[in-house]
Amino acid sequence: MTKKAGIFWGLVMVVVGALFLLGNLGYIDFTLGRLLSEFWPVALIYIGARMVSATYGSAAGSTVVHGVGGEPATFLPGYSRLMGRYFIGDIELKVDRPIDGGVVHVAVGNIDLDLSASGATAGRRVLDCLTRVGNVRIVMPAQGEWRVEALCLLGDVTVGRESRDGLLKALSFSSPGFNDTTGLLVRIRSGIGSVVVH
Repeated sequence: MTKKAGIFWGLVMVVVGALFLLGNLGYIDFTLGRLLSEFWPVALIYIGARMVSATYGSAAGSTVVHGVGGEPATFLPGYSRLMGRYFIGDIELKVDRPIDGGVVHVAVGNIDLDLSASGATAGRRVLDCLTRVGNVRIVMPAQGEWRVEALCLLGDVTVGRESRDGLLKALSFSSPGFNDTTGLLVRIRSGIGSVVVH
């Protein structure tokens, strides 16, 4: 999420919160039912705009684009585990060191990870990438032992040269040499959106 978008959605939350407060105090007629019945299309507009911008937006960057309601995607101090959680926002990250797995979770937004320069560490590692509404794009290393397991409730899934679209689609792919005890396992779960792994 850009800085301008973060400011916009922050202001929206302040205004809606103030309206609820004034409604609860009896100063105005404002209820949750009224908000949902009259303003629910705003959520669809936002989700659609996020999906369009992800389709025509830039490729993975070298920095994190901050979101709302969580911490930036970073490595835990002293560890090689990648952690990032946002309620609304995008996580874009180019990983330039070996990782021991981790969790990247976005409720509404996109996950864009470039793991091509991440290298390998010994043993089994698991990286979970989860988004409820948004797209996931991951670039895997050319070398090393890894496996991708991707599941999308509604949308397209592309892993390597295989692609599926529709409802509840899953794909998996393993690099040569991957087994159950070594290598990086990347588990991707997407609610509504597309999943692309190169």
